[in-house]
Amino acid sequence: MKTNKAIQINGRTAWIDAAKCIGILFVLMAHAQLQIPFLSDYAVYFYVPIFFVLAGFTYHAKEESYAHFCKRKARRLLLPYFGYSLFLYACFVIKDCILSRPTMTQVIQPLVGILYSRNCFYPLGSADNPTIMTIWNAPLWFLTALFLSYLLFELGMRITKRQSHRMLLYTIGCVGVGILIHDTCKILLPWSLDSVFLLESLLAFGYWLQQSKFFTKPRVQTSGYFKIAVVIVLLLLPFTMMWNGKPNLSVGEYGRSVLLGLFNMAVTSVSVLTLCYLARNQIGAGLAYIGQSALTIMSMHMFLFMFLQGGFRLFGDHIMEGNGTLAVLCQTGMVCASLAILTIVDLCCHALGKEHLCRKG
Repeated sequence: MKTNKAIQINGRTAWIDAAKCIGILFVLMAHAQLQIPFLSDYAVYFYVPIFFVLAGFTYHAKEESYAHFCKRKARRLLLPYFGYSLFLYACFVIKDCILSRPTMTQVIQPLVGILYSRNCFYPLGSADNPTIMTIWNAPLWFLTALFLSYLLFELGMRITKRQSHRMLLYTIGCVGVGILIHDTCKILLPWSLDSVFLLESLLAFGYWLQQSKFFTKPRVQTSGYFKIAVVIVLLLLPFTMMWNGKPNLSVGEYGRSVLLGLFNMAVTSVSVLTLCYLARNQIGAGLAYIGQSALTIMSMHMFLFMFLQGGFRLFGDHIMEGNGTLAVLCQTGMVCASLAILTIVDLCCHALGKEHLCRKG
């Protein structure tokens, strides 16, 4: 019999992992150039921001020093970042050595990309803007950006002693600094330093959702003021999305207005979270497992795409071009295969890790 309690899978809340699954699904669709009319245009506003909102929503304070917090997040985010990056670097260096003699630029440029953790030095559309994350590791920028955003958010939580009104002022200050950097800095700073002051606001928003019991407190949803606010936001959203334009966090693009860009990201992320919460009793284990493996999928899907594209092109050099039926089928196959393969790999690695810990213990 179904209950109103959130389903737990592997000790995690399934509807939260389902929201991650939706986010990572649309990330892969975007990178595979697989478009669903209207839905893909809507998804571009949330499929990366939702991970920052969820980082705040799932935040829980621990009795630990700030240094220990930094180390814990570094193990969670920076170890995978450098681990996956060096794995990809080794693969491409070996490939280049086998197929041809790589130039010094081909050897050094990917290392610069790994250390800089941005795909390019300037905003999109700039002249002489070389791509530096050239080993299918461009999505990894997300890990360093999330790491620094966590550090900035935790610093604010400690400075304000987790008092909501003080944290609000701290976040407003961060957004102000972020807008100043965004408007004056002409280059993309390493590790998304030009964006983390703005991304911190998404974590703070997620934390507010958690503290206000937005999804679990009935009187919040039934309040007359809340219903009026929802109607106003839903009426405004299509206009703010069309006028402001699409965001691209990897290159610090928020649209015409940074504030409206953050507004669109927050509202669309909440819409997905609300959908997953309302369907919490119908969420299958498959969606939850994909969400649990989101970090691995985010990090390695482009590398896997390379092999899948090569396999499809065996049936014809132009099979992936255009928007024809064959191209759509190939793009769909890339997305589905990547989700399945990387989820299985991630779950197996976690199972082996747990088994090793049990034996060690």
